[in-house]
Amino acid sequence: MIFIISSFLFGYVHLSPPSLQSVSEDSLIPPSPVRIISTLKKTPMSVHMVVEDLNTKEKMNVTFFKKSSEDHVPVTWKHGAICQWEGEKERFQNARNPGEFNFKTYMNNRGVFYQLRLKNERSLECQGSSIFSHAYDFREKLMQQTQAHVDQAAFAWMAALIFGETEWLDEETLHWFREFNLSHLLAISGLHVGLMVSVIYLFIYRSGLGTKEQAMTVLLVIIPLFCFLAGAAPPVIRASIMVFGFILLKRLRLTISSIDLLSIIAFGLLFYSPTLFTHIGFQFSFIVTFSLLLSLPILKNQKNFWLQSALISAISQLSILPIQLHHFFQFNPASLIANLIMVPYFSFFYMPVLLFTFSLSLFVPSFTMVLSGYLNDLHEGVLEFWQSCSTYINIQWVVGELSTPYILGYFCLFCIMMRFWQLRHLNKAFFMGVYMVSILIAFSLKPYLSPYGTITMLDVGQGDAFVIELPFRKGVVMIDAAGPPAFISNADRTAEKVIIPYLKSRGIGRLHALILSHQDSDHSGSVPAIIRNIQTDQLVVGKFYPVIDQKIKVLRVGDGDRLSLGGQVFDVISPEMDYSDANDNSVVLYTEFGGLRWLFTGDISKQVEEHLMTAYPKMQVDVLKVAHHGSRTSTSERWVQKIHPVYAWISAGKNNRYGHPHPEVIGRLEQRDVLIYQTEKDGAVQYKFSESGGTFSRYLPYNASR
Repeated sequence: MIFIISSFLFGYVHLSPPSLQSVSEDSLIPPSPVRIISTLKKTPMSVHMVVEDLNTKEKMNVTFFKKSSEDHVPVTWKHGAICQWEGEKERFQNARNPGEFNFKTYMNNRGVFYQLRLKNERSLECQGSSIFSHAYDFREKLMQQTQAHVDQAAFAWMAALIFGETEWLDEETLHWFREFNLSHLLAISGLHVGLMVSVIYLFIYRSGLGTKEQAMTVLLVIIPLFCFLAGAAPPVIRASIMVFGFILLKRLRLTISSIDLLSIIAFGLLFYSPTLFTHIGFQFSFIVTFSLLLSLPILKNQKNFWLQSALISAISQLSILPIQLHHFFQFNPASLIANLIMVPYFSFFYMPVLLFTFSLSLFVPSFTMVLSGYLNDLHEGVLEFWQSCSTYINIQWVVGELSTPYILGYFCLFCIMMRFWQLRHLNKAFFMGVYMVSILIAFSLKPYLSPYGTITMLDVGQGDAFVIELPFRKGVVMIDAAGPPAFISNADRTAEKVIIPYLKSRGIGRLHALILSHQDSDHSGSVPAIIRNIQTDQLVVGKFYPVIDQKIKVLRVGDGDRLSLGGQVFDVISPEMDYSDANDNSVVLYTEFGGLRWLFTGDISKQVEEHLMTAYPKMQVDVLKVAHHGSRTSTSERWVQKIHPVYAWISAGKNNRYGHPHPEVIGRLEQRDVLIYQTEKDGAVQYKFSESGGTFSRYLPYNASR
């Protein structure tokens, strides 16, 4: 007991994330020299690395954006180089929306609290290097040589499965692997290490090139090299150390159980780098491996290869399911079938083929270009076939961001189930499995039992996106779906980074309606991505909205129409006529939530405001969605005086080029004591309500947002 308590106390202290309190916050002092302590992560348009201040020992992330993909990175930027820098040192920004990936937390957990922004490549002058830089240079040259001698489509797969770099694979392929929980096949892991070791061992021993002992000696040299070649991610390190340890113990004729060896490796890695504890790859790798090792008695009882493969796939996915739901919010039950098919295909065919082709490219480069092309055509054909088949079984169960009590409850039941299974108490094991699923079902049913609803103004930059969740989940409605700025090449960026993660984190897999105020991209740019990823029953647009090229039900509305969605009534009070202007043709909605009167105004101008005051002279509003992001073309003095709002919601991008919200509009609202919520300062804003009332909240802490 004393040992267990001591271990917990040691873990609590040693594994606690680094604190910002130990970091110097004086950014006005002259910049001191830094040392590059990471590899250079290169993409076509950027370079990323981590440096350490030689005086304060602070770690800082450096991001350099190239002007074009043809620009070259200075050759002096090497691991271990000492650099003088000029630029801006700043803290990472918090995530600004629920469900959004928090890059600040991700970096802080790794002891990195600041980032440096370089103006150009001359802002970082470096000299020298470390002994590891030569190895990194060799790895990069090896990748370049491989790329030059094999088919480019085949190289994308070699880069992912041999070098651990996935940026050459197209986004559609990556998306399919994520949808069916197959991403582990694209990340170098124990599967790849074990396969590589088996191929080399059997080749040396069976070909007569060496004895078993000599083959193991060769592997002791090759395993560290392969670990380095594959990028040294936590799963690779874990698998490499474990296989290396087994072989070394075998050579020394020492015996140790696999569980003990894996435990020693886990504790050793955490002692060396405690921040690995928060690394999702570390968590997945060790949980799956421990689960499979503890399940060996069950797996050994199965002689049928396919049944054994199915059990391995099921145990692996069940062991990490709650963590997966906590981070990614959804699970595809058909992924068990996909893994049963694709894991053997990659393990016993495609990975050996890639390793063979890669080896040939080093010695017979003229032959591998043609060979890799034919093999890639075969591989792409296999993938296309299974992708077409998978469209019929792609059923995503959107559970939401699983909370800690449910995760702990699931893991307790999982351990009990596996123990009963091991003891052959199959009936008890079955019921434990039912209870495990019941926990997930109970969590996903929570919104349907809650008398509270939520209105969220998402921080989507310069645009609008409002999500309305009715009490008892009677309906989920979105008003507007902003796209990214025009200078962003990825049209789905806002949907992928903000809107869809938020919806799925709330357990929302279906929209009863998506209402678009008008067609401008900052209100409708994310519609295609949302329709592809979230079941959307209908689009609601104004009667002067252009023709919509989407295979979905479209409802056109105008002044005087009423929408009843999940029992919630929305009165449409504009447009009445065609103003020949997209902004003025915005759909304007009036409704009530939590005892407050709400008005959603799109981008209407003062002209439409005047018309509404004439058409609805008695209209009073408690919460005003300020039109056109706070532009001075809207929200006139007379409008504010007439409708007399108590609260104002403004959605505008931080430091946007339009100067929204305009100081005149803010001054006008403040003069009448209107409480203003704006995404620029508050991040996402929420109103949680019931029949009798509700509460406003900001996603960013009040003090931090100003």
